[in-house]
Amino acid sequence: MLQTPGPDAGNDRFVLVATLDNVRHLSNLLKAVHFRDQATVFASANGIRVTVEAAKSVQGNAFIQVPARGGV
Repeated sequence: MLQTPGPDAGNDRFVLVATLDNVRHLSNLLKAVHFRDQATVFASANGIRVTVEAAKSVQGNAFIQVPARGGV
């Protein structure tokens, strides 16, 4: 699970600050889209998206979403 610290944690200048309970989950996710040596990584307050393309005909996406605060 990707977790982000609260707004009072002093990380105002960063777009995304996260911790993982187990890095194996991230490793397995990246292995699933590793069919090229280059990837586009987009980090936002909602999570991290990794996109890999092969010859503009095949695209693999992996998204790690930040859980909603105050929700279930």
